Amino acid sequence: MILNDVVSIVNKYNHTPDNKSILNFSLKLEDTKIFTLDGTNFSEEISILNDSVSCAEVEKSNLVILSEPSVNALEENELRKFKDTYREVVERAKSLNIEIVHIVTNNTWFMIFHDLISTYNVPVYLRNKDYSNLQGNLEGIEFHIVEDFFLLKDFHHYSNKITENLLIDLTSFQEVDNFYTQTINAVFDVVPSFENVTILLSDDSYLPDIDNEKVRVCYESDGVPVDSYTYVLLVTNTPYSYTSIYKTMYYAANSKVVFTNYNFKLNNMIPSVILNLSSHFNFVKPLSSYEAFDIINENRNTIMYKYSTINLLDKIYRGFFKDSLIAPLEINNTLDHYEDNLYLRKTNNSSSNLSIVEYKYDIEKTLAFPIIFLGEKSVKYKNSLLTLVNQSQSPYIIHHYNNEITKSTTNPKVSVIVPIHNNGKYLKFKCFRSLKTLSKFNEMEIIFVDDGSSDPETLRIIEDILSNNRVVFKRYEDGSGSASRPRNEGVHLASTDLITYLDPDNETIDDGHSVLLTEMLKDDSLDMVVGDIVREDNNKRNAIRYSKKVQRAINTDVIEDTKETLVKTNLTVQSIQGLIVKKNVITDNNIIMVEGAAGQDTLYFQELLLNCSKVKVVDHMIHSYYAYVEGSVTNTVSHKFFEKFYKVEQERIKFLIKEDLIEHYMKIKFNFYFKNWYMTKYEQVLEIDKMEAISYLRDIVKLYNQYRNMIDDEILMFVES
Repeated sequence: MILNDVVSIVNKYNHTPDNKSILNFSLKLEDTKIFTLDGTNFSEEISILNDSVSCAEVEKSNLVILSEPSVNALEENELRKFKDTYREVVERAKSLNIEIVHIVTNNTWFMIFHDLISTYNVPVYLRNKDYSNLQGNLEGIEFHIVEDFFLLKDFHHYSNKITENLLIDLTSFQEVDNFYTQTINAVFDVVPSFENVTILLSDDSYLPDIDNEKVRVCYESDGVPVDSYTYVLLVTNTPYSYTSIYKTMYYAANSKVVFTNYNFKLNNMIPSVILNLSSHFNFVKPLSSYEAFDIINENRNTIMYKYSTINLLDKIYRGFFKDSLIAPLEINNTLDHYEDNLYLRKTNNSSSNLSIVEYKYDIEKTLAFPIIFLGEKSVKYKNSLLTLVNQSQSPYIIHHYNNEITKSTTNPKVSVIVPIHNNGKYLKFKCFRSLKTLSKFNEMEIIFVDDGSSDPETLRIIEDILSNNRVVFKRYEDGSGSASRPRNEGVHLASTDLITYLDPDNETIDDGHSVLLTEMLKDDSLDMVVGDIVREDNNKRNAIRYSKKVQRAINTDVIEDTKETLVKTNLTVQSIQGLIVKKNVITDNNIIMVEGAAGQDTLYFQELLLNCSKVKVVDHMIHSYYAYVEGSVTNTVSHKFFEKFYKVEQERIKFLIKEDLIEHYMKIKFNFYFKNWYMTKYEQVLEIDKMEAISYLRDIVKLYNQYRNMIDDEILMFVES
């Protein structure tokens, strides 16, 4: 992928990175000589690092990096010449026992070199998306799957200036029915919120004349002045394509707040990118300057510290030479909970002096960025300073913005309980950021309960949020293994009469929790209000419309016979993050979540419902549920996964018997749930864990042994085989 394939940019900068300055103080130049083929992305990448790293002769190198041509079209004779050169380099390197690798950048071109790679046993490094396309052609080849990587040559704009100007990139939007049934008309709804808007089109696209003085239309070949825009809305109807991912990485690296379609990889890679979870673009609005800077800084740091080609090269270098390619910048001072990374290391014998005066969870990376990637010698952020030893020049100033500290409301109406465990970036950039967008945020009491987080970044982020916002906080030193304990404790900590929940890796959307609160406050006879939610995974979006199901079952949006409704909806449940319930429903009936369990939300919802006298459902999306977040308990399958579900099943059967629902459950739920959840998850268990996993599944079936005649033979054979 090259820049011209991404977006055409006019090079007007607030700060122009000197490509020759990137890491020039920290590469192990005396040990590193890398040969690359001309005409590949990596020939330019290596030259950017430092001239002395790039080696023109195979014989003088200690590492050869091969790749496909960087262009998408070549004449037949040019391609033949390229392949001949490729063969000569491979043969020469092999004869001299020089380490050699091939990094995939173009799936189509890769197949042209497949025979040489296979014949000469060249190790191949490729991304997940490349593996998906090529896995049928990798037999007999040593391959390594790596993270997506950002090309350094595409980093060329560093700025902390905040404007209210928006670039709408439609170059990936195909004029067909799109992924979320969005229309071009919806794009124009965001225009009034911004001072100036540029719409970027691919050269073969067409847009009618727009009669709006703040909007201009340009094409890729025109070039866009990148320094004019703080915000980018990247619209695509192929949100899971690699082109969309790379474009987002490009804008994130180049100092932009990025709004784009939901993509599970982007959600896992860059939580600070704002993803569209609605059927409209109302979420695209200017942020406060402080929040915009926070996101710009996080986007840029994430890409350049974690996903650049330097990270990939270091991984390859370590594999061959058992040492890092990078000699990190040494610093003599850090905040608590600091962890070394590829580029920065805390040491007493440092090559730089770091003075930290104010708190910012990623302040070391923020201060070091202009030194590592821009060639500065001294950097200042507010009153904190990082300076290379023996440097006396004036520091580069990182412009900062003051945060308006949220004052406690004297009379909050609802308590939002957020259980936390080692997912700090999601907490900051998904959950808490979305809560602050609610129109009734100032009427909410936010309760963080940390269930033994051990991740240093999470601990820092919690402190960062607590220092600037009104949040009730409690921490357990040791984790319990599920969200139940912190949720139960949150109820005890709540000072309001109303309770709701939001997990740190989810978001409130469409002002949903404000809508629920409004409904509760309008009618004091309501015990609970329940809305709808959006479920996102790695393939598609599902709107889970509980309100529609209830209204179809009982022909009204108000539930007064909760048990009858539960039966008529076939025991359907809704996310407890999509409701607001009176606190006394929980406390008076001693409803608690099963601690140390998984899947406890469904049982908890049913208990809440049956202990309410009057419930209203609203046809409104309340929150997003990310079903494919890396590290989430429901995506990490071992025998412990089934152990946690066994705990909730022990309580579920008691509840079902008590409420005289057990036979109904066995008829309509048990078999379907067991086969489509437990048995499917079992297939994801590693062989080493399968014996223990099946023992828990066997124990779950035994719990329901009294109703064995209602259990499918397929399930019985599965657990007894």
